[in-house]
Amino acid sequence: TDPALPSDVPLEYIVARGIDRDTAERTVGFVKAQIPFFSELLGQPYPWPVYRQALVQRFLYGDMENTSLTIISDTVLVEQVGAPSGHTEGLVAHELVHQWFGDLLTCYGWRELWLNEGFATFYAGLWMAEAHGPEFYAHKVREWKTEALSSKAPMAARSWSRSGGKHNAAVYNRGASVLHMLRVHLGADVFDSAIRDYVSKNAFALVETEDLRRAFEDASGEHLGWLFDAWVYGGGTASAKTSWKWEEGTLTVKLDQTTKGTPYSAPLRVEIGTDDDVLSRDLWLGEGETRVLVDLAKEPSWVSVDPEGATLVSWTHTQPSSAWVAQLRYSPTPYARLTAMEKLADEPAEEAVEALQGVVRDGHLHPEFRKYAISALGEILTVDAVKVLTDALDNEASVIRGAAADALKNAKSSPDLVNRLAKMARSDGQPEVRGKALGALAELDTNRGLVIARAAMQQPDLRWGPIHRSAANVIGAHGKPADLDLSVKLMAAHQRATVRNPSARAAVALWTNSDDEDYKDRTQARLSDALLTFLDDPNLRQRELGLSLLGKVGNNHAVAGLTAFAHVNKVLDPDLSARALDAVSLIRRRDLDKPETKTEEQDRERTEERLKELEKRLERLETWR
Repeated sequence: TDPALPSDVPLEYIVARGIDRDTAERTVGFVKAQIPFFSELLGQPYPWPVYRQALVQRFLYGDMENTSLTIISDTVLVEQVGAPSGHTEGLVAHELVHQWFGDLLTCYGWRELWLNEGFATFYAGLWMAEAHGPEFYAHKVREWKTEALSSKAPMAARSWSRSGGKHNAAVYNRGASVLHMLRVHLGADVFDSAIRDYVSKNAFALVETEDLRRAFEDASGEHLGWLFDAWVYGGGTASAKTSWKWEEGTLTVKLDQTTKGTPYSAPLRVEIGTDDDVLSRDLWLGEGETRVLVDLAKEPSWVSVDPEGATLVSWTHTQPSSAWVAQLRYSPTPYARLTAMEKLADEPAEEAVEALQGVVRDGHLHPEFRKYAISALGEILTVDAVKVLTDALDNEASVIRGAAADALKNAKSSPDLVNRLAKMARSDGQPEVRGKALGALAELDTNRGLVIARAAMQQPDLRWGPIHRSAANVIGAHGKPADLDLSVKLMAAHQRATVRNPSARAAVALWTNSDDEDYKDRTQARLSDALLTFLDDPNLRQRELGLSLLGKVGNNHAVAGLTAFAHVNKVLDPDLSARALDAVSLIRRRDLDKPETKTEEQDRERTEERLKELEKRLERLETWR
């Protein structure tokens, strides 16, 4: 790297006793390469004299940046050699980026939070692209875009938004999507130049969105109010239907914006695949219907609208099945290929299965990208698709094995498949894969899945509990009444949260789904009392879980405990106090709606008879007086 951008920043890893150096390096050692990468990309060396990463227990969040110090939950430790580490690597990058965006440059107020979180999310994605290739980046773009399109509230509203009572929304993923949109539209060179200028001019200062907009406009010479007004300050989401047809040497691409309310305007790229070349056309998405005509001697193999996922629009794109296959096989753009895989999930054609199989078996592609092909095959589930998925159970990449197991949960059950999944659930080298296999096994052979799940709940697991979570899900969905005893036992206060929490959810699911009212009457008090112990846990998340579940199954004794809890927390934590009172309301409302048992009916009848006798006596006394 540039000598002006040193990579020899002193690093410190702070971990608990018992965590060896190799484990710490596998977890947070990515920072050694990330610091020079971001220093060069942003034109600003790491701005602090040291960088520390502390792994702690019972942390409320996955991670939290502070100037020169990041706190990380020890649940993200990469404890096994060869275990998937992509999530942790991205997390480490995200918090490191905050040393620039958040600490060196700090957003002016909560309304501008995307200038911290959107940047950290986006630049962590650029690191993952650098480290793992463009296919992984396409996967991240898809994640950002899906989340961004699900939120209708503005990201940085100029005034309070009435959408869900929020003043900002989706600052992580919508923010990253907007930055990706700008980078594609302006080009990487102009984008990077603008960001370097933005960082240089605003170091050690507070920033607002307008500071960023001016930096982009100065670097590009282009007015960008249309983008910031719509996707940063504005709310809602854009949607459009697109299709194409070719006849007599002319390709017609039709775009019809179907957005309700104020329409959006945005630049848009269209990728056209031919036998000889891949053409690209830039156009503008406007209000209503737009038609684009392209002279083309032969019918195209495929047409991809927004091939890089750069425009925050929900597309409904129509083209023949053969075109989706061609787009998957031949498009040079990873995001366009990913889109084709999603569409082929609805195309049970032999050619589609072959194309998806090619992706699954291509070891040069990142496993997170190949998972989209596995997911599509899990929807198709023809004989050939099942064969591809079954073969993938032996893949050397644990991510692929786990995804294949999960995709087979809806396949037709067979002794061979059940045996394969049972073996994986018991003995695969990666706990997360065992959890996925167990979930699939329970769908194909419930009894066998339950046997393994009961045993798994009492065996060691990783800190974040992938096996325990899957086993508890199986017990909660398929368990027998007697499984409530095991679940309540594992809810004891001395159990780790990764055992205690899924056991509590399983117990509540078993109790709630039972149609045996006598059984529910016999077990409610024990379950309710076990959940009350969650309110004494030092971890806030545990207390929140207890409040949530008590609202579903708590009894009258729980009402007293919840009321006392609400009173104690009225000043210390008003939000938690309000949640406790909400749980009380749910319990009382449920009791009012609950049908009477035989004993309750008899008690009510006796009470009514006694009341009638008292009313007659009162009447006689009134007459005598």
